[in-house]
Order: sequence, then C-alpha cells, then structure tokens
Amino acid sequence: MEGTKEPTSTKTDVKRLSLAKRAVHERRVIIYRIEHGLDVYCVLSRRGTRAYVVIPKTYCACSDFFFNTYLTRRRRKCYHLEAIEEAVKRGKTNVVEISWEEFEKHVLPKIILGFLL
Repeated sequence: MEGTKEPTSTKTDVKRLSLAKRAVHERRVIIYRIEHGLDVYCVLSRRGTRAYVVIPKTYCACSDFFFNTYLTRRRRKCYHLEAIEEAVKRGKTNVVEISWEEFEKHVLPKIILGFLL
C-alpha cells in the first residue's frame, strides 16, 4: 500500500514476545470448545478477570491491537496474538470443553470486559 510504512522491530517487540511467553507459561491461552464444534480462542488477563478473543493470525479484541495494529499500524500484532501462535506451535493451549450455557455464564462476561477495557 502506498503511504503505509512497514512496522519495525523495537524493544516493544521484545516486551510483547516476553508477555506472550508469560501468558503461555501461566496457561492463560485457552481454546473454549463449545458444544457443536465452535472453538473460541482467548487469552486471559493476568488476573483472569478479562478474556481477549483472538482470531489466530488475524484479529484480537484488545485495545492495543485496535490502536497500534489496526489504526496506526505501529505494530504487526499484540501480545495476545503472539501468545496464541506460541501456544499452538508448542502444543501448550488449554482446551476447555464447555456447554453454551456455561460459556454464557462464566466466559462471556470476561470477554465483554475485554472489549470494554
């Protein structure tokens, strides 16, 4: 694209990778497998109060992705996207089989907080 410059590697990239590895190590990368075959990829916040929905290699619901990847193109991806990629590559995702009712009650509120904050 003309007029858009490619993001460059910086200390921010190193920090992002460090945060991603920490999320993987702390087992905060989760694939919620909802009945009838729907998989929802999420990365939980450090305290577990928020969940960020991720479409691998494409999208994250966090504000960092929206502002720094989508709008300004300062970064290629947020640490949540990096965490999903790292966890899948290393076989370290947590797969949680869950009913739709349980998902609505326990996970959806965390996802909504992830969108809002």
